[in-house]
Amino acid sequence: QLLLEAFRVGVKEFLPQPLTRQDVEPALARFEERFAGKASGLEMQAGKVIAVLGVRGGVGASTVATNLAVSVQQARHQDPVALVDLDVYGGELRLFLDLPASQGLTHLTKDISRLDETILRSTLVRHQSGLQFLASGCEAYDGFTFEPGSMMRVTSLLRSIHRYVFIDCGHILDPSVREVLDSADQVIVVTTLSLPAIRRTKRLLEVLFAARYPAGKIALVVNRYEKDQKDLVAETETLLGFHMAGLIPNDYESASGAINHGK
Repeated sequence: QLLLEAFRVGVKEFLPQPLTRQDVEPALARFEERFAGKASGLEMQAGKVIAVLGVRGGVGASTVATNLAVSVQQARHQDPVALVDLDVYGGELRLFLDLPASQGLTHLTKDISRLDETILRSTLVRHQSGLQFLASGCEAYDGFTFEPGSMMRVTSLLRSIHRYVFIDCGHILDPSVREVLDSADQVIVVTTLSLPAIRRTKRLLEVLFAARYPAGKIALVVNRYEKDQKDLVAETETLLGFHMAGLIPNDYESASGAINHGK
């Protein structure tokens, strides 16, 4: 809890006890760099964090997160864009991008007191589009959990060096995902128009509304939309009391082929 509060008020460095020269000198050097950047007006404005959350497994949240991130990178090629795989229950975003396995989040969060921009940059993997990718580092059934405050620290560092940060949060609201949702500028909820998905959507929206996020922070997107579902969309909006922000047409063959070929 103390770490969470420290991150929220802007703490950027942690020095373990007892103090040593090799810990203090790099921390002071990083402080000097940040101060010089502010004084000269060269410090980049904090980036925007977009969390993508599925209402259940299999609705296509990872496909949406990946394609959004790559599309933004291609459209704004001079802006640094990052994509993070936070699905610790078997996230496979690296396969979507045809990238090699990497340590990712599990490596970064082993000791968040020592985590800095240099370590973060060395862990990111560059995609051919220019996108910077951060893997989860987890394998399915590992049972890995992050220490409290870890994802808030990682997210803060990512937004300090990227204009846009997209985070695939999977579909389970564990503490690390909640940290990301709290600090995100926008939460994109991905659903489909199947009855089980609609039921889960209603419950998830209730949980997110209870968090009292600012108006407009939550955007609901329907994936695999069919043209004959226009009336169903209207009925679903009435049931949820929430308007859809977007409809993604169903093109399962193209989406499946893209995943299988890493494109």
